[in-house]
Amino acid sequence: MAALGSVSGSGNATADVTLTGVPLSTSGGLHAVIVNITNRGSAEASYAVKIDFNDTSGKTVDTAVVGTQNLAPGRTATPVAFSRQSSSETLVPRSPRPSATDTRPPAARSRAAGRYR
Repeated sequence: MAALGSVSGSGNATADVTLTGVPLSTSGGLHAVIVNITNRGSAEASYAVKIDFNDTSGKTVDTAVVGTQNLAPGRTATPVAFSRQSSSETLVPRSPRPSATDTRPPAARSRAAGRYR
């Protein structure tokens, strides 16, 4: 989580990340979510994404961090985030939007509007 330690607010790659749920029956009985990361920029980028797994009251009971390095423009990576919590609990993965971040140095970020805040 060190890559996300200095991120505040929404991060700078919120439009590049979406979640796709994985049924317990196909994940070996583990809570899991596919994190779809698409590089919409014009240069290679690396991403770190924090996923919070929340219980039915909205409390975060587990957190996972996934990412990808040197993702080419227009390409998509699909790492999977898993929770270690019991499959008998109902958990909802929170949208990564609050903590998705492009980890390139500011000088390497080619787009200034929309994606980078």
